[in-house]
Amino acid sequence: MSNLYATEPATNGKVIFDTTAGEIEVELWGKECPKAVKNFLALIMEGQSSSHVRPTSD
Repeated sequence: MSNLYATEPATNGKVIFDTTAGEIEVELWGKECPKAVKNFLALIMEGQSSSHVRPTSD
């Protein structure tokens, strides 16, 4: 099982979900699923998602 984690692709972006239990940081895989990442970020920037989600530059 540990081999699976060693071969994960590098990420190129992150978003943070602010929840009542704390922050959840989610890595975005832009190379592997560019359309999904683009659509997800567009929804955040347009305000279609909760105000508790924000992109980060880390």
